Amino acid sequence: MNGLTIEKTAANNTFAIGGVSCSADSLVVAESFMLRINICGKKPAHRKSANVSGKLKRQTAMKQTAYILTFILLALTSCSTDTKSSSDNTTAENEQQDNSANSFENYLKTLDQIPLPLSHNPLGQLPTLSKNYDKSAFEKYKHVWTSKPLGILYNDSKTVTLIDCSIGDWGLVPFLTTYDKKGNKIDSLGPYKKTGEDMGYKAIEYLTINKDKTILVSDSITTYALKPDSSDIDETSRKLTLGLTKYTIDENGHIRETK
Repeated sequence: MNGLTIEKTAANNTFAIGGVSCSADSLVVAESFMLRINICGKKPAHRKSANVSGKLKRQTAMKQTAYILTFILLALTSCSTDTKSSSDNTTAENEQQDNSANSFENYLKTLDQIPLPLSHNPLGQLPTLSKNYDKSAFEKYKHVWTSKPLGILYNDSKTVTLIDCSIGDWGLVPFLTTYDKKGNKIDSLGPYKKTGEDMGYKAIEYLTINKDKTILVSDSITTYALKPDSSDIDETSRKLTLGLTKYTIDENGHIRETK
């Protein structure tokens, strides 16, 4: 403008690096090359850490899996042992019950059937039965306080009723005991509850046992008042009382007093 000449300087495409001139293109290429070297040649520190951490996690998971498998195997072994033990116990119990049932059944084979109806009183005699009874089995199944068996009173599909003999005031007296088919005791009855004699008292009972499982016990009781000095009875005060007690044996072997 106005004759003034302005010279435009060409763009400087070279740079001084370390005292050496180089072009901008060369610098870009060099920097790119160095950047690639840095990225490809140098391994980041955190990658090694991640690899170590992953390995530890895998080892921990494997240990946990081993622990779980071991626990499962132990549990299965324990269950198997418990099942076998329970099965063995059940088998032993069944064998014991079978042996007990067989033992009682064999004992019954040594006893006689008692003819019915059976009538008795403490002054009378019981029939002579069951001479060849199993003595060791009698000790196992007998009614307490008895000395020998009389025989089988009833034997049905669910229960068995036996009579054993005990020594009373005037002779042998009967005791009834009911059992299940395996020989377990259910109930018992001593029918003579009033019989006896003392100053001013005398009682006797009469027993009748029928085929229909009814048991009748009639009693005769005589009482006297004592003289004022208690030295003897007053004959003029004699009092006689008659009574009757009835029992039945139900289908489950329970002996019940009825009116």
